[in-house]
Amino acid sequence: MTRANPAVIGGFIVGAVVLAIAGVMILGSGKLFTETIKCVMYFEGAIQGLHVGAPVNFRGVKVGSVTSIKMRFDRQNLDIRIPVIVDFPKGAGGAMEMLNADPRTPKDTLAALIDRGLQAQLQTDSLVTGLLFIQLDLPLATSPEAAPKEATIDPATKLLEIPTVPTTLPRFSESTP
Repeated sequence: MTRANPAVIGGFIVGAVVLAIAGVMILGSGKLFTETIKCVMYFEGAIQGLHVGAPVNFRGVKVGSVTSIKMRFDRQNLDIRIPVIVDFPKGAGGAMEMLNADPRTPKDTLAALIDRGLQAQLQTDSLVTGLLFIQLDLPLATSPEAAPKEATIDPATKLLEIPTVPTTLPRFSESTP
């Protein structure tokens, strides 16, 4: 009876591990090859309950997710800002379909929506857990928030900035005795 070559067995094991890792990366996440549009938002007040991976919805449809939350402290003017970076998958990886597509890029289209009044607001996902998500919406044409805005690039992150409005939850809790 011949003995198996240890080099062949080792090569087989290494190959199996490499194939397993590649399979998990390619099939598991689905985000590996998805192109995204990154944007930044700055919310006033505490954002406790918002976490990386939280959904970004437009009128109830998930169109993106939070990918980064950091704190930036400016020593010169003692300003603290918390940039919330979100990703919007584009193309077949996203929930957004572009009808009557023009030659503009999806980032230009998002900038046009901001010009039209697109705004972000923190919403409570669950009162029990306190988890938050980001709700995007366009205000009604008759509301004061519907005034035209101009899309801007945030100088700190070099990303398109989506304007935010205060959440209604803190205002509600402040009005109760």
